Amino acid sequence: VMVTRDWSGWSIGSGIRIWGVGRKITKRLALHGIQTVQELRTAHAPTLRSEFGVVMEKTQRELQEISCIALEEHVPDKQQIVNSRSFGKPVTELAVIQDALSVFVANGTAKLRAQNGQAALLQVFLQTNRFKPEQPQYNPCMAVPLPQPTNDSLVINRWVQHVAGLLWRDGYNYKKAGIMLGDISPISMVQGDLLEPQANGGNRLMKAIDGLNSRFGRGTVKVSTGGMRKEWGMRQERKSPNYTTDWSEVPVV
Repeated sequence: VMVTRDWSGWSIGSGIRIWGVGRKITKRLALHGIQTVQELRTAHAPTLRSEFGVVMEKTQRELQEISCIALEEHVPDKQQIVNSRSFGKPVTELAVIQDALSVFVANGTAKLRAQNGQAALLQVFLQTNRFKPEQPQYNPCMAVPLPQPTNDSLVINRWVQHVAGLLWRDGYNYKKAGIMLGDISPISMVQGDLLEPQANGGNRLMKAIDGLNSRFGRGTVKVSTGGMRKEWGMRQERKSPNYTTDWSEVPVV
């Protein structure tokens, strides 16, 4: 049963909260004579789209009880997995970069195994701070096709460390680094190689690592070079406490 609501008495941004409509957009809507939900619901759609974009048009259609966001019963597998981070302070040592990349590999390959996938392409990138043009800039990137598709953290980490050594140049302040796992396929699809023996033996180890990290927390078991250096960590002075996931940070009244 379709129930039409009377929105005429609801002011945008006060009596009711509309997803995607904050204080700034509320002021912009007011310039177009839209101050209530009903006025937004009946506004000229092409004008809304041209002034505020397709998201606002979809919001209007949802208010008109026209569904615009389909529900996904099954989330499709990712075709690329990127793991990167901006450093809390400039990094000037290769060992620190390699430490960070080891952590990115662990996170990325865990996601890869979670969707029962394997990657045949690896990309590594380093970046300096582009917001400081007075400093020397260097933003290398290298993509490497792997001999065989894999989701083994140890295998991928060895390749990442090798590529990072090739990309590294002294004399730069690195602000960000990351990896990308691409050309992803299901682990059930294995293309043999006439020249390379079939790699095996790592699945049981990876399952054991994933099981322990799932039970005792991410990072419980990791590569020895990953996360040992703290120089590249993010600045988190204003990070919200983990109220819902850490007993030690539950607020005390």
